[in-house]
Amino acid sequence: PELHAIILSIRKEELAHLHHAEEQLTAPGPLVHLLRSTIAVATDCLIWLSTWGDSVKMARALKAAKLRGTSI
Repeated sequence: PELHAIILSIRKEELAHLHHAEEQLTAPGPLVHLLRSTIAVATDCLIWLSTWGDSVKMARALKAAKLRGTSI
């Protein structure tokens, strides 16, 4: 329950940031589209980079546990 509450809190904050940013972009057009696309790609890359190490460690631990016949 605590983790769920934390995740919901983070989601709420990020949605507030998104809505604020959308309100600031008043001039629709190709430059706005390019900016949004660039930010989306950069954000996805940064999220992937920030979690890649943990994901690799978790995958290795799961594989090792499976080979030992144990669970994590």
